[in-house]
Amino acid sequence: MPKSALKKKTVIPTVRLAPDCIQELAKAIHGHPKVVSIATAIKPTAGARFTKLDASGTGLPASAEKFDAIHDAKTGLIWSAKVIKASSWADAKAKAAEVQIVGAKGRLPEIEELESIRDRTVFKPAADHQFFKFLDLSDWYWSNTPLASAPSSGAWGVLFYGGYSGWCNRYGVGLVLACRSASQ
Repeated sequence: MPKSALKKKTVIPTVRLAPDCIQELAKAIHGHPKVVSIATAIKPTAGARFTKLDASGTGLPASAEKFDAIHDAKTGLIWSAKVIKASSWADAKAKAAEVQIVGAKGRLPEIEELESIRDRTVFKPAADHQFFKFLDLSDWYWSNTPLASAPSSGAWGVLFYGGYSGWCNRYGVGLVLACRSASQ
């Protein structure tokens, strides 16, 4: 077979960059730091489900005492590391939308999302102690999920003291743990 009949393959190398390198590359290309998606900037510890983040979305060591958010590699969510008290379900939804999580608006999680960080093998809190020890154990955390049998009066929540899920009166007080998608 003549050499001219062979097709030449183009190989494009793949390069993994650390978060600070992504910022520098974006600065060189665009003239200013810009990250298109926080998902590209998060570099979780190998095999780790959770990664602590600073306000800019840079991954921190699991041992870091000060952090602004937690990335969950299993669900693709970023959780705020700030707990907010709310006077009702409607207030919880409004306050969650005001939270800035790594540069994007937060929201109230659905019940399945909130339950995804619950760990029933531990308590006080019933969540990974290394990442969620800041949780307030005094009240229920609201979810965005209304109670199907009474949507005008109830919504689902999680009590992280012992890991219970249940429905709550929408007009009662509760807590907010806002989240957002990592690809936002």
